[in-house]
Amino acid sequence: MSDPAESAAHHNQADDDRNRTGGNDQQSDCMTQFYSTLRAADLPKLDGGLWHPYRRKWATERKHLSLKDVAAAGGWKDVETLLTCYQQPDDETMLAVVSEPRKLREAL
Repeated sequence: MSDPAESAAHHNQADDDRNRTGGNDQQSDCMTQFYSTLRAADLPKLDGGLWHPYRRKWATERKHLSLKDVAAAGGWKDVETLLTCYQQPDDETMLAVVSEPRKLREAL
């Protein structure tokens, strides 16, 4: 992300976010640090929020694990929020759902 245009885009995004927070200095500092970290890590800003897209990705990548454990590790107070707001359907998991049924034994 060494491209000056991309750096300016991140700077402008931080200004836009600062304006949305009403100029709250603590939130502004947090957003500025976040954008600096993105630039330093050479990561793009994802659509859909500031850090929520990264939390959604993190939660979705852990769908195969225990909901309670994922919620606790991710800082969610309840699994309902994790399920309704953060874990997203993805093509790989949906393909597994339709193509990998678990065979059940017939009842004797």
